[in-house]
Amino acid sequence: MVASTDGKVMQNTPLNLQPRLGAAYRFTPTTVIRAGFGIAFDNYAAMVQNDRGVSGNWPSVGQIQKENINNPSSADPFPGYTTQNLPGLQALPAPTPFALENWYVDPKIKNAYSMQWNFGVQRQLNSATVVSATYVASANRRLNVGGFYNVATVPGPGDPSLRYPYPYISPTFYSRSNGAGNYNALQLQLNRRFTNGLAVTAAYTWSKSIDEGCSGFFGSEGCNVQQIYNLAAERSVSAFDVPQNLAISWIYAVPIGTGKLLDTGNKALNYALGNWQWNGITQFHSGTPYSINIPGDPANIGGNGYERPNLVGNPNPANRSPLAWLNPAAFAEPDQYTYGDMGRNALRTQFSKNIDTSIFREFPFADRYTVQIRGEAFNLFNTHVFGQPSSTLGASNFGTITSTNNSPRSIQLGAKFVF
Repeated sequence: MVASTDGKVMQNTPLNLQPRLGAAYRFTPTTVIRAGFGIAFDNYAAMVQNDRGVSGNWPSVGQIQKENINNPSSADPFPGYTTQNLPGLQALPAPTPFALENWYVDPKIKNAYSMQWNFGVQRQLNSATVVSATYVASANRRLNVGGFYNVATVPGPGDPSLRYPYPYISPTFYSRSNGAGNYNALQLQLNRRFTNGLAVTAAYTWSKSIDEGCSGFFGSEGCNVQQIYNLAAERSVSAFDVPQNLAISWIYAVPIGTGKLLDTGNKALNYALGNWQWNGITQFHSGTPYSINIPGDPANIGGNGYERPNLVGNPNPANRSPLAWLNPAAFAEPDQYTYGDMGRNALRTQFSKNIDTSIFREFPFADRYTVQIRGEAFNLFNTHVFGQPSSTLGASNFGTITSTNNSPRSIQLGAKFVF
């Protein structure tokens, strides 16, 4: 039997055109309109990983992984293995790949691409300040969707293997380029360059990202595909979707001193009151989505841990705390031989907020030297942003949070000599 008539394990994608088009028009002396369109392909990340992954699959020589082989002990001060005594080493691959569970790749997989466009208006308010509003969007195609394939195509009673598309092949992980997604955003920005001691940048984004599962690089952001043969039912917000994002940064140098906005006329007083600088960055953004899963195989399709529950109540308890972040009574296992009705990524982690700030004091002397003393505080108000709760229904720790998505307050002092 010949698996590939051209001798290639992975087929090429011979035509990947990546056009770019941009335009700018000065509508008035202080107003500019810009627009652009382009197509970008994933020519490296996921494609290279898929190619490398094939090397460990059948019919390659059998592989084995042995961990902690070099930890000395009193009984064996010089541990280690060689190819002669490595347990379980197989010199030959299995006679057939059909009984193996691995992460296989569609040989006709294609690299993902993104069609991106934008339209924006920028206006100059004065000599130092510019504001802009931009619509940014993308339509993403041929996205990588993994999951447990060759399970039964529909739920039902009886032996699920009798409902496998290929009964002679064990269910296994499989990667295909059949996903789709899109992104839409309104981006607002105010930018004031450093003038009269003040510089400010404020940016706000209102956006939405949608896909059909396995968000991020190989599902690194979350992969909760319940109906692997019906991706339309899995279409929901991406696991990295952040609809609200506000960031403000500033630099304020006290404008007191000789030649500055405020000049007391007294060198000593100017020196004492001037040379102070206050800086800061503050950010507020929505939490990221996550799904609730249940163990086992209630739909009886031959998988495990793929299914989501039914939502039967308010998932937020009355007295919410990290030890009780979710209301277990709001979730119920679906009836046997059915899928749960709760959507993918239906819940979000806590809204995030953070303020970093610093104060600088400079001591210039001898016309060319400066000593700078600085104090910096990260997470100034020591705000806790709780992480994702345990999301496996029925687990003893379900709904509890044991981590945070930010770091505790940190204060540091420093000094610098400039010459």
